[in-house]
Amino acid sequence: MEKICEELDEVKVEIEKLREECQAKTELCGSLRKGQDDLAAKLQEARLEIERQAEEMCVKSKEIFEVRQLYEGIKSKLQEKESFLQNLNSAHQKMRVDYCEKIVELEGENKKLVLALDEAMAKIHDLEKKTCASDKEINVLKESLSVRKVKSVEAPLNLQASRELKEANEIIHKLEEDNRISQEQLKWKNEQFTHLEDAHRRLRDDFRASEAEWGKEKSELLEEISSLQTSLASHIRISKDLETQLRMCNQALAHEESRRKVLEVEVSDLRSQCDGILLEHQETKAQLENLTLKRDDEIGELRNLLRTKEILFKEMKCRTSLLEQENLDLHASVKELQHTELSDAAARSSTKKLQTRLKSLEKLHNECSLQYKQKEAKFSSDIEKLTGDMKECVSELNVKKLQIENLEKDLEDCHSSMYVQNEYISILLLVLKSEFHYAATGKHLSSTGMAESELHSTEKDKKVILLKEQLESMETAHFAVSDDLKEKSEETMVLKAEVQRLKEKMEESSKYKLWFNGQMQQTEISLQEKERACEALEKATFDLAKRTSELRESELEAEKWKSAAEFLKKDLENNKLASEKESKRLLGILKEQDSKASDMQQKISELESMAKSRADAVEKLKKGNDQLKQDLANSELKSENAKSDALLAFEKEKQKLLLILEVRDKQIHNLTEQAKGLKKNLAVAETVITQKDELINETLQKAESSKTTEIESKNKVIAELEAKVSSLLQVLESQEKSLLNLKEKDEELEAMLEGSKMELEGLKSQFGLERMKLELKNEELESEKSDLVNQIMNQSHNLEAFLLQMDGMYTRIGESLEDVELQEKLQKMLKRCEDEDGVETDDRSAGDNHTNRAVKSTFLPTQKWHGQRSDERIPLKERNY
Repeated sequence: MEKICEELDEVKVEIEKLREECQAKTELCGSLRKGQDDLAAKLQEARLEIERQAEEMCVKSKEIFEVRQLYEGIKSKLQEKESFLQNLNSAHQKMRVDYCEKIVELEGENKKLVLALDEAMAKIHDLEKKTCASDKEINVLKESLSVRKVKSVEAPLNLQASRELKEANEIIHKLEEDNRISQEQLKWKNEQFTHLEDAHRRLRDDFRASEAEWGKEKSELLEEISSLQTSLASHIRISKDLETQLRMCNQALAHEESRRKVLEVEVSDLRSQCDGILLEHQETKAQLENLTLKRDDEIGELRNLLRTKEILFKEMKCRTSLLEQENLDLHASVKELQHTELSDAAARSSTKKLQTRLKSLEKLHNECSLQYKQKEAKFSSDIEKLTGDMKECVSELNVKKLQIENLEKDLEDCHSSMYVQNEYISILLLVLKSEFHYAATGKHLSSTGMAESELHSTEKDKKVILLKEQLESMETAHFAVSDDLKEKSEETMVLKAEVQRLKEKMEESSKYKLWFNGQMQQTEISLQEKERACEALEKATFDLAKRTSELRESELEAEKWKSAAEFLKKDLENNKLASEKESKRLLGILKEQDSKASDMQQKISELESMAKSRADAVEKLKKGNDQLKQDLANSELKSENAKSDALLAFEKEKQKLLLILEVRDKQIHNLTEQAKGLKKNLAVAETVITQKDELINETLQKAESSKTTEIESKNKVIAELEAKVSSLLQVLESQEKSLLNLKEKDEELEAMLEGSKMELEGLKSQFGLERMKLELKNEELESEKSDLVNQIMNQSHNLEAFLLQMDGMYTRIGESLEDVELQEKLQKMLKRCEDEDGVETDDRSAGDNHTNRAVKSTFLPTQKWHGQRSDERIPLKERNY
C-alpha cells in the first residue's frame, strides 16, 4: 500500500508538472498573441499613415503636374505667338516686295511717259529748227527774187535771166514741197501731241482714281489698325495676367517642391520606422521559432517521461505482483491464524499494524485531495484564460467587420462624390452654353449696326453657330442638373463681377479713344465680347482640365481601394492561415490532453482494479474474521470498525476521484465544444469574409465599370471641348496674326503712302513745271505758227504778184520770141527740169487757180507728176494709230 501511495504521489506530481507546463505554454501563447496583435495594430497604423502620406503626395504631384501643364501650355502659346510674329514678318516682307514691284512698275511707266515727252520735245525742237531754216531760205529767196526782179527789169531780153527765172521757179517748187512736207509733219506732230495729252489725261484720271482708292484703303487700314490696337492692348493685358499667373505658379511650384522634400524626409522616416517594425516582426518570428523549438524539445522530454513512466508502470506491475504475493502470504497467515489459535497479544499487534497502515492511507488521501483542489483551481484559471482569448478573437472579428463597413462607406462616399462631380460638370457646361449664347446674341446685335464689320466677322459668326450646334448636342448629353445651384450662382456672380470689371476697363479705355468713329467702337465692342467668350472658353478648358485631374484622382483612389482590398484579402488569407495553424495547434494540445486524460483514466482504472483486489482481500479477511468471531469478538469488532472506516474513506476518495474525473471530462468536453465553436466561428467568419470580399470585388468592378464608362464619356466630351477650344484658339490666333499682319502692313503702307505721296508730289510738281513749259512752248509754237501762216499768206500774195508779173513777162516774151528755135530750146529746158526734179512738185492750195492756169499754160508735164503723187498716202495716215 505504501508503494501504491508513493506511485500515486509521483503521478500527481507529474500531472502537476504537466499542468504547470501547459499553463506556461498557454501564457506564452497569450503573450505572443498579444505581441502579434500589437504588431498588427502598429503595422495597420503605419500603413494608414503611409497611405495618407501617399495620397497627399499623389495630390501634390497632381497639382505639380497641373502647374507644369499650365506652364507648358503657356510655353506653347508663347511659341505659337513667336511663330505668329515670324509669319507676320514674312507677310510684311511679301507686302513690301509687292509694293516695291508696284512702285517699280509705276516708275517704269513714268519713265516711259518722260521719254515720250522728251521725244516729243526733241521732235518739236527739230521742227522749230527746220522752220527757222526754211524761214532763212525764204528770206534768201526773197532777196534773190528782188535782185532778179531788178535784173529782169534791167535785162528782159537776156537768156540768162530766163534761165535764172527757171532756176528760181524750180527752187520755188522745191521750197513749196519742203513747206508742204513740214506742214504735214507739223500736223502729224500736233496729232501726236494731242494723243500724248489724252494719254496724260488718262494717266492723271487713273492716278486720281488710284489716289481715291488708296485713300479708302488707308481709311480702312486705319480702322483695322485701331481695332488691332485695341485687341493688342487686350492681349497685352492678358499676357501680363498670364505672366503674373506664371509667377504665382512658379512660386507655388517652389513651395510644393519644398513641401515635397519635407514629405520625402517624412516618408524616409516612415520607411525607417517600417524597417524597424519589420525587424521587430522578424525578431518575434525568431522568438516564435525558438519557442517552437523549445516546444519540440519539451515534447521530446515528455516522450522520454512517458518512456520512464512506462518503465515505472512495469515496475508497478512487478510491485503489484509482489503485493499479490504479500496478500497470499496474508491469506496464508490468516489460515495459520485459523489453524493456530494465537494469543490475544499477537492479534492486537496485527490489528495495530493494520490501524497504522489505515492512518497512513488516510493521510495520503488528504494530500491527494489537496493536490486535486489545487489542480482544479489551475484548470479553472486556464479555462478563464481560454475564454479571454475567445473574447479577444471575437473582438478582433468585430473590428474587422467595422473596417469592412468603413470601406463600404468610403466606397459609397466615392460614388456620391463622383455623382456630385458629374452634376458639377453638367452645370458648368450649362453656364458655358449660356455665356456662349450671350456672346453670340451680342455679336448678332453688334453686327446688325455694322455693314463693313460683317465682312470681317462672317467666318467668326459661322464658327460661333457651329459652336452653338455643338453645345446643343452637348446639352442633350449633359442635361442633368443637381442641388449645387447655389455654388454655381455664386460662381456666376463672380463671373458677372469679372465681366463688370472688364466692362469698366473697357469704358476707361473708350474714354481715351473718343476720336475713333462709331463703327470702330462697335467693332471694338464685338471684339471684346469675342475675347470674353474666349476667356470663358479658356476658363472652361481649365475647369475641364481640373475635372479630368479629379477624375484621374478618383481613378487613382479606386486603384488604391483595389490595392487596399487586395491587401485586406492578403491579410484575411494570412489570418485564415494563422487561424488554421492555431486550430491545428489547439487540436494538437487537445489531443495531447486527451492522451494525458486517457493515461490518467488508465491509471485510475488500474488503481480501481487494485482497490477491487484489495476489497476482495478485505472480504477474504472478513470471512476469516467471521470464522474467528467467536474467539476474537473484540478484535473483530475493532477490525470491522476499522474496515468500515477504511471503506468509507476509500469510497469517499473514490467518489472524489470520480468527481474530479467527471469535472475533467466536462472541461475537456467544454474545450472540445469551444474548439468546435471556434472552428464554426472561423468557418462563418471565412464565409462572411469571402462574401464581403465578393461584394467588395463586385462593387469595385461595378464602380470601375461605371467609372470607366463615365471617364470615357467625359474624356470624349473633354476631347470634343478641347477640339472646339483648340479650333477657337486657332481662329483667335489666326485673327491675332492677321491683325498683327494688318497692323504691320498698315504701318508699311502708311510709310509707303507717305513716300509715294512725297514722290507723287515731286512728280506733280515736275509734271506741273513740264506742263507749264509745254504750254509756254505750245503758245510759242502757236504764235510761230500764226507768224508762219501770215508769212505764207504774204508769200502767196507775193507769189501771185510775181506770177502775174511772170505772165506779163511770158506774154511779152511770147510776143517778142516768135522764133521756132527759141520754143524748141525752151521745151528742151523744160524737159531737163522735169527729168531733174522727178517727183518733187505738188499744188500748193486750192485757191491758187490763177497760178495753176499759168503753170498749165507754161509747164504741162508737171500735171503728170502731180497725178502720180496724189495716189500716195500721207505720212500721218501711215503713222497715226
